[in-house]
Amino acid sequence: QDHGPVMFTIDPNPTFTVVVMLPVPGAAPVPVRFRFRHMDGEAYLAMLAESAEKKEASAPFLARFVDGWEGENINAPYSLEALTKLVKNYPKASKAIFSAFEAELFGTLEKN
Repeated sequence: QDHGPVMFTIDPNPTFTVVVMLPVPGAAPVPVRFRFRHMDGEAYLAMLAESAEKKEASAPFLARFVDGWEGENINAPYSLEALTKLVKNYPKASKAIFSAFEAELFGTLEKN
């Protein structure tokens, strides 16, 4: 049944989910569903500037916009401690998480 067009709302949901392909050395990337906080362009630029000014490490930076993860493909509940361990043990994961967030929010093309 057709229920008509979906309504576009100018007030976005506070969070959105994206499947992030987490890189695993020597194996195929693992898809994990991340929940990100929505932000407008001004908030995004302010976040980048503030993080750079503080010379923030990867996990605290990611925690600014990662609201959680879910599903069976990750073996720990979301917390700052778990996020810190993830990016410490899998350094390439930081870029994968940030790129997925940025691409979904702003349509940034991924570069190979």
